[in-house]
Amino acid sequence: MNKAIVWIMVGTSWVALIGCESAEMPPEATKRSPPTVAPPSPWQIADGSAQVAVPNEADDPELAEAIAEARRTVDQARQRWLSSTEQERSRWTVKWAAPTVNGGVEHLWVKPILHWSPFRIEGRLANPPQAELASGWGLGETVSFPIEELTDWAYLLQGRIDGEHEGGFTVELLEHRYGQPD
Repeated sequence: MNKAIVWIMVGTSWVALIGCESAEMPPEATKRSPPTVAPPSPWQIADGSAQVAVPNEADDPELAEAIAEARRTVDQARQRWLSSTEQERSRWTVKWAAPTVNGGVEHLWVKPILHWSPFRIEGRLANPPQAELASGWGLGETVSFPIEELTDWAYLLQGRIDGEHEGGFTVELLEHRYGQPD
């Protein structure tokens, strides 16, 4: 009689189930190690949301530099957006440092579909805020903000931020630092 050990995940722990079988089992079936458990993602989940919380750029010089690079190159990005076709414009996104009612800032993606001048961007909010915004705006609503509140821009070559893109300076830094979000 051979024993079989099966490892299953229950919550956050691995549990071994042991059983007996009267048929012959290959030797490797009784010598299995428990599966390797990936460490928890360093991306912080805010209130059970799929959105992630990231460090405050004021406390993170590398993040501040990524934002500064986005701002240094935003005029070239704007010029490309202006000369883009409607289909190409759907692949553009900008990140807005949106003021919240509690005096903080939440970084949100906006699709610049209406207006993008050297001074102001108008578009649709592309992800849901985790905190109440000072403006009261929510997912899908038309937003307008001064260019000084831009913290990143990206042209999504595959139509997704997790795919190949141009720009996305903060995204690249955070993915390099923490990996892909879960």
